[in-house]
Amino acid sequence: MEIRLLSTLAKVMSDKIYGGFSSGELTMLSNLPDAFIASVNPDSDGKISLSIESSLKTEIFFEKKVFVGRTKPDDADDYYVGGGKSGYYPDALIKTCECDGKRGEWSSFRIEIIPDGRTGDFPVKVTVKNGILKASVNETVHILPGKYPEQSLICTHWFHTDCLALTYKTEVFSEKYWTLVSNYMKTAASNGINSVLTPLFTPPLDTEKGGERLTVQLVSVTVNSKGKYKFGFDNLKKWIDTADSAGIKYFEFSHLYTQWGAKHAPKIIAKTKDGEKRIFGWETKSTSKKYRDFLEQFARALKIKLRQWKTEDRVIFHVSDEPNGAQIRKYKKAADEIKKLFGEYKIIDACSEIKYYEKGVIKNPVPSIASIEDFYGKVPELWTYYCCGPGNDYLPNRFIAMPNLRIRIIGMIMFRYDVKGFLHWGYNYWFTQLSKELVNPYEQTDSGGKFPGGDGFVVYPGDNCEPTESVRLKVFADAVRDYELLREIERKKSREEALKYLTYDGQLISNKNYPHSEEWFIKTRNKMMEDLSNEIH
Repeated sequence: MEIRLLSTLAKVMSDKIYGGFSSGELTMLSNLPDAFIASVNPDSDGKISLSIESSLKTEIFFEKKVFVGRTKPDDADDYYVGGGKSGYYPDALIKTCECDGKRGEWSSFRIEIIPDGRTGDFPVKVTVKNGILKASVNETVHILPGKYPEQSLICTHWFHTDCLALTYKTEVFSEKYWTLVSNYMKTAASNGINSVLTPLFTPPLDTEKGGERLTVQLVSVTVNSKGKYKFGFDNLKKWIDTADSAGIKYFEFSHLYTQWGAKHAPKIIAKTKDGEKRIFGWETKSTSKKYRDFLEQFARALKIKLRQWKTEDRVIFHVSDEPNGAQIRKYKKAADEIKKLFGEYKIIDACSEIKYYEKGVIKNPVPSIASIEDFYGKVPELWTYYCCGPGNDYLPNRFIAMPNLRIRIIGMIMFRYDVKGFLHWGYNYWFTQLSKELVNPYEQTDSGGKFPGGDGFVVYPGDNCEPTESVRLKVFADAVRDYELLREIERKKSREEALKYLTYDGQLISNKNYPHSEEWFIKTRNKMMEDLSNEIH
């Protein structure tokens, strides 16, 4: 039986370990969780069990392998593990210290260290049993005095409550529904996701024209024969209270026009004299006077509530997701309307064409990480995103088949470009493309073969209304922490001093050019923590 202790940058496939540089020592701050990987290759089939001896608190997760059919985009580069071929990749984190081992195949466990404020060097003994075989290896955990700063990055991965309701077979707004929402929000918040997509109305996202997703609108609407509307905000208030309890800070209100060009209104359900029915949707043009009247009445009512709840500085509005060049005129009309109604709040949209900003159409564009240099130094507050692309030019993303370093580097890259916010479309999108069919993400990681595996989600449906985290979620959370450590160095020293850590061979790293070296990355991060600790003491 072979056992290796590796860094969390390792990707442990059945036949090969990709990466995982380790010096035998894990360095961490006294109030910041960290982890390492124990990988096991047995000489016979049978149950593998793992135990820990340490004075430190630990948690153990088995890295369950899931099948990935489509691993990458058609124009992908060569920076993937497993040759970028279809197969089984480690991703779902199951809270257990056991697994079924197979002779000659690697299995892996994530061992998380939960700090308690103590500092110094602590031995961690990892013991593995496989049948009558038993072996132990040791890791030294070096805990530095230091306080991890409060998160400054606004980070959202879109939260899809229709997927929760359908997967767990529960009614929207039932007691079970709210339990699911709370649990999934808590997991998001504990992993650096501090903003939540909030469905004022059913989000008009990833839906084919004429189709519709399950109604999840938080705001109730009543309309009379004279076109006057009454709004109920009880569910929205419950959502905000639930998010507050979970540790969520920002509320990203769902788009007020359809995706890809703002051509239509979102689906809105209302109580009418003829019963409850859809009053706006695909049949409603975005230029409709009736819809504009609705938005004006809604804006007045919503803003009163935001003032009452003291959440005005915590909300973000959207117009339409991912407009492109051919849609600029249509989008501008919709954007002008939203600016007129909600201009005192932050309004953002994913948009990677700089002309939208240069022509004053969008004040706060969110460009793809591939286009970030077009916007860097030009916009007042730079955000970025990635989705089903990029998967080429060595740009960062979070596909299951990517090396963990390629996922992790996003934190340093966001600091390098002075990014203030990050957006992704899929926290728990468990549909095929255009939301046509629900999928089991353990079995279909690629949304029915339409997106690279893992693009649509970073959590899996777990038991007891709890999400199952993924390797990629944890790696991304670590990336956010890297970002915040650099921000803290910037605050205590200067931006110029902080950027020195991101210099390699005399050059500052960029979105496309960064060391594909785990040794460089780990040594750089350790130096950041050591220098911060020295600053404090």
